[in-house]
Amino acid sequence: MRYTLGVLLFFLLVLPASALSVDYQISPEILLPGDLADCILEIKTTEEVKINSIWITGYGVSIEPKNFYYVGNVSGVYKLPFSIKAEKPGKFNVEVLISLENATITQNIMVVVDDKFPSISLTEPLYLGEINYAKFSISSPVKLTDVKIRPLFNSIPQEIFIGNLDGKADFQLKFEPQEKLEFKVSFYNGLNYHEIVRRVEASYLPSKGVFVNVNSSHSSLYVADCTKISAEISNLRGDAVYTLKIRALSDLGTFDSELKELSKLDSKSTKVVDFVYTPLSSGEDTVKIVIEFKDEFGKEYIVEKELKIKVLDSYPLLLSLTTTGIGKVSIAGVVSNVGRSAVYNVYVVATCIDKAEEFVGNVDPSDYQTFDLSLRCNKTAKVTVTWTNEIGKNFEITRFLEISGTEKEDTSVSQISLFVSLGALVLVIAIIFAILWRYKRRT
Repeated sequence: MRYTLGVLLFFLLVLPASALSVDYQISPEILLPGDLADCILEIKTTEEVKINSIWITGYGVSIEPKNFYYVGNVSGVYKLPFSIKAEKPGKFNVEVLISLENATITQNIMVVVDDKFPSISLTEPLYLGEINYAKFSISSPVKLTDVKIRPLFNSIPQEIFIGNLDGKADFQLKFEPQEKLEFKVSFYNGLNYHEIVRRVEASYLPSKGVFVNVNSSHSSLYVADCTKISAEISNLRGDAVYTLKIRALSDLGTFDSELKELSKLDSKSTKVVDFVYTPLSSGEDTVKIVIEFKDEFGKEYIVEKELKIKVLDSYPLLLSLTTTGIGKVSIAGVVSNVGRSAVYNVYVVATCIDKAEEFVGNVDPSDYQTFDLSLRCNKTAKVTVTWTNEIGKNFEITRFLEISGTEKEDTSVSQISLFVSLGALVLVIAIIFAILWRYKRRT
């Protein structure tokens, strides 16, 4: 303010009104250490003025050139270019002395040198064991141009072009957890090119990972029975996972398929994969679900989950038989399904002196089918029942039935035997229903 009043009084006392004015331009307006600023001193006159010389001095900066001798007579607009180089941070005054024929004019130029190079900060948490898609912020108190950021670690993308930076800008990266998050930042301040390395201190939280919940419709089964095993896969990570391979393994059983695949499971999403399991022998079975998957960078992960299933020491089909007749024998039977799943293509074959067979068909859970076979037999009949379960596995059970009596048969005795056999068959069916009812209550 005092300088402005002094110059104004000088113009009023020494020169005619509006005869001469001095102005300047500096680019860039704020320098970084080592920067070179282009300056133009602009002298405007409304009449011809003689300028003997111009001296430029300053502390904390370098000036080139410093002195201009024998400038001569000027009128209108006279521009004088020079440069200022920043040597250290601070605010510095550059003084321009313009020597006229009868006076000296002083013009001060304030030079600001800021050592606050661009900084990068992280704006959200990071997680171990997953691909982080994190937001960063780059800020600068100095207006910069052609700003580029190159992460010095494996990331997507590998280079970010910010362009002009006036204050702050955000960018996002995908990357694996890194011990050091370092960035090379290149930019221009005016015509001055800079390259700096910035490091971001990162702390990581444990990843919630991929969670697997395995459950079965039933906790106990008969040998050859079937149940559904469901693997509920939840991706609790912050990134998607790819190429999921879900394997089902068992000590005592088998599955409709031992491998199922998913191409992708997005972050915070859940999918259910079902297997049909059938035990092949009795005991306590361990069903294991193993999931292999990859992240976006191809890193592999494995998650496992186990489930215990009790396998009872019997088949789901019960076979009850009665016989009537001597020589020419009638074998009546009941095929009952006490299991958890349907059985298919039930087929009964009886063999002795000759052979008889009957296709029974399908038997639903807690249901039964009857059959009646006629064949010649005088001692022991072999009865075999075959079937297919839900996953296409074939099974069979065999019973041996002793045939007693003589070749001659009294008609009345035969009729009484028939009624006794029918009564026994009804009793067997009643017993089976009682077994089914008690089994349902227990499970």
